[in-house]
Amino acid sequence: FQQNDEYVVTYNNVFLPKIGFGTAGLGFTKSYSSTFYALSKGFKMIDSAQAKEWYLEEEIGRAFQDYIRQTINDTSDTEDEDFNLKYKDFRKQYKIVSKLHPRDFGYHKAINSIESTLRAFGTDYIDVFLLHAPSCWPEENEEAPSSCRSQMGTNTWIDAYKGLEELYRRGKVK
Repeated sequence: FQQNDEYVVTYNNVFLPKIGFGTAGLGFTKSYSSTFYALSKGFKMIDSAQAKEWYLEEEIGRAFQDYIRQTINDTSDTEDEDFNLKYKDFRKQYKIVSKLHPRDFGYHKAINSIESTLRAFGTDYIDVFLLHAPSCWPEENEEAPSSCRSQMGTNTWIDAYKGLEELYRRGKVK
């Protein structure tokens, strides 16, 4: 790793700001407004995750897209080629971090989850995508269909990591 006062540079040359805006626990009413506000005050990295208990990626992503649209003063349709060029150029200045919940471990589940984050943020790639935890944490009723462990099944973090590697090869994860 390389670093300076503002950034850390990963081995594969991704520049990450040392300070980012974490979005855990904001809830439905504050996810959009807090994320938009943070971006307007100069935050260049948004930290999110797919654990719907704590994060609302759709709202965080909507704030991200709206902020960029407002900043580039563009009211054209998102299908407009000019807008897409401006968006992609502006997008490079910001970093999106997200995390995969253990209940979504598995090769195909990981790929589908990452594609969900791409759609939520309206982007072609995620700068950093992490495994949120190596496994589910102990729960009161681990056999319940809604429990993390039940949803995880026999999938492991290794299966999920292979999905991350595939999306890295495709350029969907930096």
